[in-house]
Amino acid sequence: EPLHRKVLSTAREIGNAYRRAETLIELIPHLADSLREEMLQETLATAQEIHSVLEVSSMLAKLSFRLIGLGHLVEALVVARAIENQSLAAVVGDRASALTQLVPAFVKWINQDKPAAYTVWKETLHILASHPRQDLLSDLGALSPAIVALGGEEAMPEIFRAIQDVGHWWP
Repeated sequence: EPLHRKVLSTAREIGNAYRRAETLIELIPHLADSLREEMLQETLATAQEIHSVLEVSSMLAKLSFRLIGLGHLVEALVVARAIENQSLAAVVGDRASALTQLVPAFVKWINQDKPAAYTVWKETLHILASHPRQDLLSDLGALSPAIVALGGEEAMPEIFRAIQDVGHWWP
């Protein structure tokens, strides 16, 4: 652990916030569990120092993928839903791509603990609904296996009808 702390200390000295966050993301899987949570929080805090929406989104996508690999599904979902889609697809993929990566683990969680997964789903849906319609539809498409796992086979046709209704009311 002393070596880990020395490496982290060196990484913290990187002046460019984006590069510092990238470095921290790469170090996270190699850290002892006792340091991992601290680094996750520090990486998220570093994201607040980044001024470019594109760079923040890129960093959040990378962090989300790393969290999935470490088995931190809820944290990965929280990070993925914060990704802004503006011009991001050309760099690392958009929010829907990050959400697609989460779906297998999310569906597994739904099958193990549906009430807890449903609580996170409600929060996620509320946040995703605040994005432009086109982005929301992409996100819902990416999450469709989770929607079916939560609501059964009838959930997707119901969502489709609701989307059509909204489209008629607010074209």
